[in-house]
Amino acid sequence: MTQRAQALFAMTAENVPQVFPPDVLARLRESVDLAPALVAEDLTDPRVLEALGRTEILITGWGCPRLDVAALDAAPKLRAVLHSAGSVKSFATPELRRRGIAVSSAATANALPVAEYTLAMILLAGRTSSPPATGCAPSAPRPAGASSPASATTAAASASSAPPASAAGSWNCCAPST
Repeated sequence: MTQRAQALFAMTAENVPQVFPPDVLARLRESVDLAPALVAEDLTDPRVLEALGRTEILITGWGCPRLDVAALDAAPKLRAVLHSAGSVKSFATPELRRRGIAVSSAATANALPVAEYTLAMILLAGRTSSPPATGCAPSAPRPAGASSPASATTAAASASSAPPASAAGSWNCCAPST
């Protein structure tokens, strides 16, 4: 039987279940021996230092501590850093390359979804006739010629004696639509 590589998470602990839901974590555990219930948030913690001594693969994500000379000295068997997010600039140091440690990131995999989301938000922001967020509803119809909630409020206030804060065209995102 082939011995599986020793792996350790190095990120903010709260991010592990968000990035690795139970089914993905189970598949990961089939591939590597993952330190149980240990996430390296502080590379000076004695428990983390002890685990780093055995670690061959570091699985990183948001909140990964900087992998400086001292951290890498504590991980003599480290051969790969697999980053579950985009840029590695916040934690990767030139020392990784000097030691021949492979570094991989999800930047390419994230590029298209990030671009699509960004475009969608730009398009949504440009739509002045739509509610600004899910669940929002206009509190009253807009006066003719009003292109936004703010202009509707101004138009309504100048055309009538209605109170401007609750005037027609303001968006109410906290109360149910009537």
